[in-house]
Amino acid sequence: MKRGFLKAKTVVTPQKSPVEEAALNPSPFIGDGGYMYCTIPQDAPPNEPVSECCLPPETVANLLKIPGFPHPMQPIVEVLFRLGESPEKGLGLFATRAITQGEVLLDRRPLLVSSMSQRPLTTKALEAMIAKISLTGQPPNPHKILSSSMETIVGRMRPENRAAYMALANSTPDSPVLGIFDTNGAGIVDAELNDNGGPTCTYSAVCDIISRMNHSCCPNTSRVFDKNSFSIRLYAARNIAKSEELTFPYVDLLSCKADRQENLDEYGFVCTCHACVDPASDDHREDIHEFEFDPPRLLKWARDKTLPDDWLLKKCYRQLELLEQEGLQSIDEYWEVLADLSRVYLCFGDIKNAREWAARAYQCQWIHCRRFDRADIDVILGDKYEQSAFWCLRQR
Repeated sequence: MKRGFLKAKTVVTPQKSPVEEAALNPSPFIGDGGYMYCTIPQDAPPNEPVSECCLPPETVANLLKIPGFPHPMQPIVEVLFRLGESPEKGLGLFATRAITQGEVLLDRRPLLVSSMSQRPLTTKALEAMIAKISLTGQPPNPHKILSSSMETIVGRMRPENRAAYMALANSTPDSPVLGIFDTNGAGIVDAELNDNGGPTCTYSAVCDIISRMNHSCCPNTSRVFDKNSFSIRLYAARNIAKSEELTFPYVDLLSCKADRQENLDEYGFVCTCHACVDPASDDHREDIHEFEFDPPRLLKWARDKTLPDDWLLKKCYRQLELLEQEGLQSIDEYWEVLADLSRVYLCFGDIKNAREWAARAYQCQWIHCRRFDRADIDVILGDKYEQSAFWCLRQR
């Protein structure tokens, strides 16, 4: 008999949650499909905000090639919103003063960034999957595998970030960690993270503050991901009144009401914004969608003297009227019509009006900064506008 055995006390070890286990036993960097678990920025001091990420290695490598990566975030000298109760929506953000279109409300690194198309599996999850297949011949529950992967990423977070993440809304309570990701993830298009990327949302970010914002089909804010600072910048997409709730869209804004609501069903609410109660809104949004933004068409009008001078101006002003009526200043179509108006006036040789509309397009930094066709708008605002292909084109 071992000495002291009879006097030994039974010690009950408290069971840890999956996230706590992941925090104590961080997984290797490489996940399923070669995706990486990593912290950005690496080796950050305790007072610098960080993001836990799950990204392809080539994306991480390209980010680290940016000189000075990550760049400092834009300093925000005044807090322009407060957290408060939103009727029938839970918590939301509200303006603490009148805010002007184009003002930056927030610039902050997300808590988590992960691929939307393929989330990595931890080594432990892969081993469990292989073991289950070998024993039963049946594949494991994919939901559990995805949950395990997300638990690993959240487990890698700093304690205060993990607490902020777990405090966010969850539309699927039976899946605490993955449900929060699915409920609060904000899309990041491929081009925002990769130089040669396309316009498709291939990544999703969860934020501690922005993820508190509620949906509207007529949103008054827009966000953009800045890869240089690895942060999400939130802009006022139009003038916002004091105490007005800050909103952004969860769905495609130009789809019809029925399709928007179908996509919102997973969030567990029915939208009652202006666009969802106005019977004319669907027709207006269809007209906006069908408006043809086509620079070659502008050149054709400028050279075709059989078309009236105001032929394109009338179309642009009608498009702008519909966009503002529908509260859609956050979408690309809004920037496009402002840019078109600037180019039309340049065709007349009217630099004053051309610059006025170019300045409005430039003010829409949530769109302007990522448009590949913004160069001529910058030229109009500079001193070389006479070198533009549109300059006085209608008068030649």
